[in-house]
Amino acid sequence: MFVCDKGLWILKQHDSEKPWDLGNNGSFPKCRPVNCPIDFCKFGGHCTRDHQCECPKNYTKGNQCQIPVCSQGCQNGGNCTEHNKCKCKEGFYGSSCEFGDCAKPEGNLVNLEKQFYGDGETINISQSNCKSGYLLSSGDTTLSCKQGRWSKKIHCVQGTDYKIRVVTSKKDDGTDGIVTIRLKGTNGETGNIVLLGKFDRKSVDDSYNFLPDVGTIISITIGVARLNMLDGWVPSYVIVHDTQRNLFYLFQYDLISELDNSSTTLELTGGVTTYTVKRGHFTGDRGHHYKNRYDIATVSECMMFCFQYNCVQAEYMALHRYCGIVTWGNRPITERGDDAVHVLTPHCVIM
Repeated sequence: MFVCDKGLWILKQHDSEKPWDLGNNGSFPKCRPVNCPIDFCKFGGHCTRDHQCECPKNYTKGNQCQIPVCSQGCQNGGNCTEHNKCKCKEGFYGSSCEFGDCAKPEGNLVNLEKQFYGDGETINISQSNCKSGYLLSSGDTTLSCKQGRWSKKIHCVQGTDYKIRVVTSKKDDGTDGIVTIRLKGTNGETGNIVLLGKFDRKSVDDSYNFLPDVGTIISITIGVARLNMLDGWVPSYVIVHDTQRNLFYLFQYDLISELDNSSTTLELTGGVTTYTVKRGHFTGDRGHHYKNRYDIATVSECMMFCFQYNCVQAEYMALHRYCGIVTWGNRPITERGDDAVHVLTPHCVIM
């Protein structure tokens, strides 16, 4: 074997081979240096043929050995810029860009300080991090970043206004404990909500809450956390008014036993109810199927009073803070052109 090396033929012969004689059977072609411009081969490569380079193994590649090789590859969108050295995208690091920071949680979160958070870093997420009209899906929480992942998923969900009425039983002295409620619906749950009120015997306590929109309400969980030995409590019923959809839900507590540092889940009792309004008032005898109260200031409160007794009609007069309900049989209505009195008719909604 003869090798052309820098214009000279060099014999490469193994020890076991016999010398080779060209004789008169031909002649060697011209031996000349390869044609490569100066510095044509990069990063330790050398010319082996015209305009062709032999590259150091696992170091560079390409026609001119101009492309560095990263033996482990570059992950997460990084680019190999030097031998075994990657240029990483923002938020990633390591020789192969194998380690990542945590990008700020996506969704309707606002007011977060940085785009990326380092490994081990934590952030506190509260309601102030949700844009207007939205609420945290799981309440205030702390997120920690570990190997490019947050410790839990969190996002802001659309909220709506709920009026929650809790009536305490006549058989109980009430409670000074912390009463909580959780709504469960077709779109999820609210988490535990602390309700305000003394919750005395026979008391009616209303709470107005901006909560995650759970869709059609299926059940509620209500409970009390004991503050002293006398905090056993017996609720009578709960009415939830979805003010956005103008729907009412009734949940009754039929048990005699107290809620004592515990909670219970109540299924829907009264269905989902909305109502129509007609300007006017009842006529004719209302009989013993008629109940009324003079402390009711809004249409929704009149409907709650109506819903409590499973009424078929309600008569509402804002001027006198008056609500009368009929619990059996429709009553004739005298229509009026003004807003003095309204007759409300409930309607069940099929779930």
